[in-house]
Amino acid sequence: MTTVSSSSRTRTMARAAVTLAVLLGTTGLAIALQPGTTPPAGGEAKPAAPAGPRGGPREGGPGGPGGAERGGGVSGSMKSIGRSLKTLRGQVEDASKKDENLRLIGEMQRGCIMAKNQPLPEKLLKDLKTDADKAKNQLLYRTDLIKLARKLLDLEEAVLNGKTAEAKKLADEVAKMRETSHEALGVKDD
Repeated sequence: MTTVSSSSRTRTMARAAVTLAVLLGTTGLAIALQPGTTPPAGGEAKPAAPAGPRGGPREGGPGGPGGAERGGGVSGSMKSIGRSLKTLRGQVEDASKKDENLRLIGEMQRGCIMAKNQPLPEKLLKDLKTDADKAKNQLLYRTDLIKLARKLLDLEEAVLNGKTAEAKKLADEVAKMRETSHEALGVKDD
């Protein structure tokens, strides 16, 4: 076993400290010099706000400033699913639109997960008399969205593998699931 002298240990620690300081300084400089970052008064770089359609800062998304006005929440998620489903059903058998179809399915999956993680809208619960009925509808809502998420994964896989006939069948099943769930929950389609 070798004994390390105190001065040797001190030199090793000093080298490690210098190396760490250089790395941190270089990393900080690299962050500060990245495009789209603005160093605040404190000296640490932070990403600039994403630009909106006209070059200015973008408004918040659902839950942020301006989110509610643009159809955030369950309603916005469901409308996103509906729009994407309508477009997808019209073109799902067109193999040349594979990338577009995968994007649409991704939008539907995002809407499904966003809606699933929110409570059933109060307007759908207000006419229910008992807490048991409200809990039953909340459970139905969530389980239907879980089933939809699974079906959307199957749909994505069919499109990804070029199985257009299967994808068409699955897209039609998603549409039927939507109708059945909306009917069971008393949702009025626009």
